[in-house]
Amino acid sequence: MGCIFSSDAIDDGGIVEVSFLSGEVYVFVPGLREPTQNDLTELLKGSVSAGMASKLQSLRSQVIAASSGRNEPGLKLKRSKSQDGDPGGLDLENALKNYLPVLLGLVTGGEKFTTAIEYPWTNVEDERKETALASGYYELLSVLHLLGMLALQEANACLTPRPPVDAFDIPKASEGMCFALHPVFTFGRYISASLTWYKLSDENKRNAIEILLKAASYFECAINAVLPNTPDEIKAKLPVDLTEEMLRSLEQQALGQAVELQLGFAIDNVKASLAVKRRLACEQVEVWEQAIEKLASTTKAATMMNKHILFVKWKLAEAKAAAYYFHGLILNEGYEANTHAESLSCLKAANAHLKESQKARTEFSNMEPFTKYAHTSHTHLFAHQLVISKRR
Repeated sequence: MGCIFSSDAIDDGGIVEVSFLSGEVYVFVPGLREPTQNDLTELLKGSVSAGMASKLQSLRSQVIAASSGRNEPGLKLKRSKSQDGDPGGLDLENALKNYLPVLLGLVTGGEKFTTAIEYPWTNVEDERKETALASGYYELLSVLHLLGMLALQEANACLTPRPPVDAFDIPKASEGMCFALHPVFTFGRYISASLTWYKLSDENKRNAIEILLKAASYFECAINAVLPNTPDEIKAKLPVDLTEEMLRSLEQQALGQAVELQLGFAIDNVKASLAVKRRLACEQVEVWEQAIEKLASTTKAATMMNKHILFVKWKLAEAKAAAYYFHGLILNEGYEANTHAESLSCLKAANAHLKESQKARTEFSNMEPFTKYAHTSHTHLFAHQLVISKRR
């Protein structure tokens, strides 16, 4: 069906966990870029009106003030004001949206007024910790990239369960999110549990889908509308997180996680057919394969690069497990002589990819910056059904 892949032999070895925990990760955000101060008023003197220069300086300064200190060690994920009253993320997003149309007007028709201005930004993922390029297109790419990353942060916050305000009861272990536990509880085996799990509403999931699609649109705009107009000499100097390969990888990551949530809705819907579920699972595989292909062709700072790759590998293996699983169920409904054997083969392949995803997820969690890792609910379903199928 165009979505079934070869797989290695199943490995039944256990997964060893570690005890150090940090931020919760449902949507991976590699790191934000931050603008640093420069005097646009002085640099633009004689090129544009004093009012325009002052406005541009004011808008950029607002972005700098709102983004200051948002990249601390680890993954600092702020929730939006609508969820817990923290206006930080919204302030930065609004500052960027106010700056964007003025910046677009400045680069319209070329870079007549911007080639004399160096726009400095700090780069979290690149070996060059700061890049300053004299190009309005570089500034525009940086703004779109930051808007996309903020949307990924917002989606992660939207998918992070929080207890109700009046919840004072002692949390109980339950399925829904997996994280590393103290070795005394793991006994060297993989454990699926959570001591802080609270039910996530369908509304939050739908909001997350919209936010992820918004993130993808920012990256897509940078790729198709800005990069083609960027001078070649500027493209050659771009930091790695603004290259076409990285922007495309981030776009596919956002789309992949949106499809993952859609698959979750399909699994919960008793009216959704196996064919629909398989189609969504296969779409996931295609998107995550494109993400890993683009990501592998970039060169980033080693630590964050490896963690980012592990996240995509985890999601790709999980998507393949889903594709094999639903294809196996469809084959099992057939009446031909060999359909049962083919179905069992698919379920075994699904099990192998599920174990692969569990291993990648654990490695992702244990790599600095240490993180908790979320677990999609449908993966528990695959694991449960695969055990039942093997017993049969």
